[in-house]
Amino acid sequence: MATRIDAPAVADEPGVHVAEGCAAHVLVVEDYAPLRALVSLHLESLGLRVRAARDGDTALASLADGAPCDLVLCDVVLTGGVDGVEVVERARALRPGLPVVLMSGSGGRSLPSAALHGVPLLSKPFTLGALTVVVLDALGRAARRTSSG
Repeated sequence: MATRIDAPAVADEPGVHVAEGCAAHVLVVEDYAPLRALVSLHLESLGLRVRAARDGDTALASLADGAPCDLVLCDVVLTGGVDGVEVVERARALRPGLPVVLMSGSGGRSLPSAALHGVPLLSKPFTLGALTVVVLDALGRAARRTSSG
């Protein structure tokens, strides 16, 4: 079961950004274009490098082609053939240990996969502050795992 994130209502401070020289690559997978654009722009404003995909197939093709990716931020319900749960499972098969954060407007009620144990779940609607906290936390955890192992 995914770990539901009820991130605190953090102020959307303009001074929050990733340190220069260590900009991570985030793959944003969201089928709703206005939200995909908003999330992508916000993450870019933090200094992250963003690649956006409108569906699971496009996201998985990007990963299979070797595009740089340090984190996948993926909606659970996607139009097309591949949903967010399958994106997570297949992304981790392609790149074991790849950090993932799921977004859901349904509160994660339809997340049956055991492969999602411990995956952060950001409930929609969310603030940009909550998005910032969850993404930077996931990237920080991944960096700590890499440096200690």
